[in-house]
Amino acid sequence: MVARTPGPQRQLAEVGVPGEWTRLALDRFGFATAHDTATAPDWSGSLAFPELRLDMGQALALKGRLELRASDSRPLVAFVSAGKPLQGWKKKLMTVEELAGSGRFSLAGKALEVSDFAVVGGHIELKAACA
Repeated sequence: MVARTPGPQRQLAEVGVPGEWTRLALDRFGFATAHDTATAPDWSGSLAFPELRLDMGQALALKGRLELRASDSRPLVAFVSAGKPLQGWKKKLMTVEELAGSGRFSLAGKALEVSDFAVVGGHIELKAACA
């Protein structure tokens, strides 16, 4: 792709995305499932992309680094227990306070690749990669 600007033409094979567009923050959310009563609206979390590049070479691609922060694991517990309530040790194992994670990703066409992804919180450390 070629940018038409006054003066010399410039190739736009890869461009950065401004930092202020790359953060999603959620505050004061509550959760409820068919099996539990609603929680107080005290959950918060954020998803940020401190490095984000748009590659317009052969095919459109998005590459970058992501950071995840959450006050606790209630969204995950609500998702997993939507059809059937979690009991005893399963619910306790999935209940984690203060989650923080990061990783690298690439999205091109219909393929999402995640590498060096790690999440830490309470008694849990999860490391993963998927393509």
